[in-house]
Amino acid sequence: ARAADLATSSVPGSSDEFIGPFPSWTNVKTAYGAVGDGVTDDTAAIQKALNALSTGGHSPVLYFPAGTYQITATLVLAHAIDISLIGEDPRLTRFVWGGKANGTMLYVNGVAYSKFSRLTFDGSSTALVAVDQSWDGTSNYFDTGNEYSDDYFTNTGYGIRGGAINGG
Repeated sequence: ARAADLATSSVPGSSDEFIGPFPSWTNVKTAYGAVGDGVTDDTAAIQKALNALSTGGHSPVLYFPAGTYQITATLVLAHAIDISLIGEDPRLTRFVWGGKANGTMLYVNGVAYSKFSRLTFDGSSTALVAVDQSWDGTSNYFDTGNEYSDDYFTNTGYGIRGGAINGG
């Protein structure tokens, strides 16, 4: 091959798209029993998956296939580094709030260099905060370097609120 051909062979075309999921990712439906039908309360299943996400022997990527995941209490992701929550498509992968008025859908505490992508957070016009990223000072990690991409925040007071509890 010519040097000129080699120089451009690794450049993706404009129509290339990262799609996943990969076999190494943990599927929240198959591994933890989340249903994603918009009726079933998926809070406990998702929380169990979030708790395992940053522990040894588990994939650092939690994958959410298309579905409407109803949550009725704040999900907590705490004390983790280099993890990811990835949805199939933000038009098809939704967290819908069914909890108390002025609630928080996802509390991110002491999570660093992590990715949250292709998800929709729908507060059902009752959640105050979709994602509250605020370090409480008790973990080794300060909330920093996190990436939110291709996410939608709707029907909430705040899409992403940072540093409201302490730092982050």
